[in-house]
Amino acid sequence: MTLFNPLLQTVLGGRIPIKDPSIEPIYQSDYKSKKESKEAGDALNVKIASEGFVLLVNEGGLPIPTPVSNPSVTRKPKVSVFGKNSVNLVLGGSGSGGISGEAAKTIFDGLEQAGYEYNPTLKAFYEDNSQSGPGRSSNPETKDATSQSPTLETGETPQSLYTAKVRASYKDYDDAAIVVISRIGGESFDLPRTQKNDSSKHYLQLDEHEYALLDAVTNGSFKKVIVILNTIQAFQCDFIEPYNNSETPRIHAVLWIGGPGSTGALAIGDVLSGKANP
Repeated sequence: MTLFNPLLQTVLGGRIPIKDPSIEPIYQSDYKSKKESKEAGDALNVKIASEGFVLLVNEGGLPIPTPVSNPSVTRKPKVSVFGKNSVNLVLGGSGSGGISGEAAKTIFDGLEQAGYEYNPTLKAFYEDNSQSGPGRSSNPETKDATSQSPTLETGETPQSLYTAKVRASYKDYDDAAIVVISRIGGESFDLPRTQKNDSSKHYLQLDEHEYALLDAVTNGSFKKVIVILNTIQAFQCDFIEPYNNSETPRIHAVLWIGGPGSTGALAIGDVLSGKANP
């Protein structure tokens, strides 16, 4: 009873005992079922995300209004979402801070709900590991921290793997390039002080494939380039200045979203469109 009763009551939704009838319950639930409570929690998480995301840079990049955020807009903006991790967002930390991605909302759910059209060819390319590479691990193992030279793969796709078909799809979704940069982190391990292919850089900097991706999109025909930092860790943003050191910025906005949890990604589209103010 001591060990399992609190757990069973939590899972099954047991009633809180009131031992003194003259004392009102300290907490009274607003919800009649766990399902109703879960739905309310999911909605609250989206609100927390929309207010908690941080706009680090905005050089005329945002908002990108949609018919949902501005009724006078008659056409859905067409965007291409870049980054292998765009289809595998970091939702939370590792260990006890982990979040199940089984039913989690995606950046694509958020964009669609906000009134954008996204590039389906590019999304399918990242989802197919045989084409775009295996991606990152979901969590590092504890032994990584004790190895001689621990490294964590960002999982970013090399430019050499992008097919002609994928590259050709950009022109139909060129209102904006949305580039997702993700980093994992959590308990039981330290973040690497070096990158696998560059000992002069650490894990919380862009790696060679991420720089190559930014080069590709900033040199392309996209009207705007938006970078989304999907990392719970503090991230080194020294990559911004080299792209924006002239009168014409090449990165138009940088948005930090942390770890959005199971539903927070729904807020991404609203922030980009201006419906929500970060």
